[in-house]
Amino acid sequence: MFTAPHEFPDDAENDETAAIDPVLFDNTASYVMWVYAARTRCFPAGLAELAGPGLRSLVLERIEGWHPAFSRLVADSPDATVSLLPIRTSVPVGAWETGPVTLLGDAAHSMTPFRGIGANVALRDAQLLSRALAGGGDVRAAVADYERRMREYGYRAVRASARSADRFVTESRFHRGLTRGGFAAMGRVSELRRRFAGTPG
Repeated sequence: MFTAPHEFPDDAENDETAAIDPVLFDNTASYVMWVYAARTRCFPAGLAELAGPGLRSLVLERIEGWHPAFSRLVADSPDATVSLLPIRTSVPVGAWETGPVTLLGDAAHSMTPFRGIGANVALRDAQLLSRALAGGGDVRAAVADYERRMREYGYRAVRASARSADRFVTESRFHRGLTRGGFAAMGRVSELRRRFAGTPG
């Protein structure tokens, strides 16, 4: 499980989407997002048929014995905010013939969210493509060069993201220990950096 707080400023305002769903599209109430992930085989059959309350109950069963704060976080989540999202990833493909339409972002190299790099890679695509087109010369050749370079780093990112997903849901105690140790080390480094810079934690 991972969690992420989302805090809105005091002067935040809702737009017209809040009228459509005041729970999912409320842009004024801060919240904590949580995600529970595991391999497909770890879940019971008929998982896709469960609505929010059923999914929440299932997660509460899985985290029984964890710190009570996690159980409270899950138990207090509104029904409409609990949903199932199967995670899939693209696979590398060979070069294609460059035409009048090209691809970038998820259309070219969709990846899991477990490394948190999908949007950054898409922005890199956009920057690379715009520079290629602004350089003058033959447009098709510029796009072909963009596609070649994009496939190299894009599919490298896909593989890295897939590895992170595997580590996140691993059932190996050894690899879980390595992951926890890595997070602990990053936390200590961040704390040292804050102390060195004199910034509040």
